[in-house]
Amino acid sequence: MGMPFELAIRIQLNIQTIKSSSLKQTGNIQTLQFPILWFEEIVTVDNDTVKQYNDGIGLALTCSNVVKYVMTGISALLVMIAVIIFTRKERLTKKMKAGTKSVQTTEKTPLLN
Repeated sequence: MGMPFELAIRIQLNIQTIKSSSLKQTGNIQTLQFPILWFEEIVTVDNDTVKQYNDGIGLALTCSNVVKYVMTGISALLVMIAVIIFTRKERLTKKMKAGTKSVQTTEKTPLLN
């Protein structure tokens, strides 16, 4: 079993007819699209070829979906790590500022004790 796999190409070439005042032969012609060529080609593919096609496309789609979700997971993990590092750095900076005593300096205070 399987679904039928049919491809069709259809091409139609038209010519437009227009009434022209400079050409007397077009006196009573209506403006219209007149078909001059019709081409149609239909191909039906057997079930084995359809199975090979679907297997190839199915594998490619599955791989692309897996890669998409893995990359989304990795980027979410990296964002969470960046937020954790940033918040820890902010906490350390606040602790360092709270732990240091403010020393009043003047011009005559030595730079090195």
